[in-house]
Formats: sequence, C-alpha cells, structure tokens
Amino acid sequence: MDLISPEILKIFWNFFRILFNFILFLLVIVLIYYGFRYMTGGQKGAQEVHSKILPLIIGIVIIFLALTIPSIISGIFK
Repeated sequence: MDLISPEILKIFWNFFRILFNFILFLLVIVLIYYGFRYMTGGQKGAQEVHSKILPLIIGIVIIFLALTIPSIISGIFK
C-alpha cells in the first residue's frame, strides 16, 4: 500500500526541480551583475560586492547540491 501515489510524487518532483532551476538561474544572473559592479564600481563598489559575493556563491552551491544529491542517491538504489 503506497501512502502517496507515484503520480503525485512526480508532480512534486517536477515542480521543485523547476523551482530550483529558476532560483539557480536567478542566482547566476545576480552573480554576473555583482561581477559587473565589481569591475566598474571602483574601490567602494568592490568593497560592497566583496561582502555579498561569498553568501551568493554558497547559495548557488547549496541549490546545486539540493538538485544533485537526490538524483545521485536515487541512481544508486535503482
């Protein structure tokens, strides 16, 4: 007896995959924007961007891992 039907799980999986991909896309766009501001902002712009870029990169890595780890685990147990 399945507690949740596979069709519903597939719908949730697709929704979250699209959501994570959209968030990852936005984070990369923001990273490009900060890179542009770093290059053109002078010393003040560089200091401002420097404090914001590390959390952004950590967020990109976390989103990427949130997408990748379940796929790897699923592939191992199939």
